[in-house]
Amino acid sequence: MNKPISRLELARIVSRMIDPSLRSKPVDDKTAADVSRKNGILQGRTDTDLALDPYLTRAEAAVIIDRLFEKNGSYGQRHDTLLVKAENGKFILNGLAVGQAADEVHALLGKPFATGQDEADGNPQEIYKNFVVTYYEGKASRITFKAADDDLLKAKKDLSGAAVFRNADTSFYYFPASGELLTATDSTVYVRKDNKNFPSYVQGGELKAVNEAAKAYQRQVQ
Repeated sequence: MNKPISRLELARIVSRMIDPSLRSKPVDDKTAADVSRKNGILQGRTDTDLALDPYLTRAEAAVIIDRLFEKNGSYGQRHDTLLVKAENGKFILNGLAVGQAADEVHALLGKPFATGQDEADGNPQEIYKNFVVTYYEGKASRITFKAADDDLLKAKKDLSGAAVFRNADTSFYYFPASGELLTATDSTVYVRKDNKNFPSYVQGGELKAVNEAAKAYQRQVQ
């Protein structure tokens, strides 16, 4: 289990996963390589060399697992590009919004490839290719997109009157009336409700107000 594996042996495993007819018989080298290559799972280390003899690296293993998950539909529906808008004091990420029931989330993202619990409070989570959805009492309470968005991070996004704040490495978009908060860092974007902690940060002067809505809210809480 802990010994290195060659790329050829990996190709045999992959070919059996992809083609059920190969699971009960030996798989020759050419078949293993052809099935893995034609399905886009295993690629050469150069344009002309599939490099079947060398050991598989950890980085290559991660890429191959990702491709297999994609191939068998385990990731649900792909949302590689973040689409953000705001309506009536709510942030919407690719159609997802805080307060949606699980079946509404599944309609947009498909079936999660993993489930678990949020580290902070133990609430249930569903994990997708680029999203993590955390639930509280059966409703989405936090929606996380696992990639950066440069416009959001640089506080350049206009989101229908949201108050925009920044600190050294994070941008915050806030709707005081609904308590909805969108946070953008260099690696994630997430949305949740925050009626308590975020107002106290603004009140304490820890954040810089970027737009007029933020300055007005800053005056209000101070």
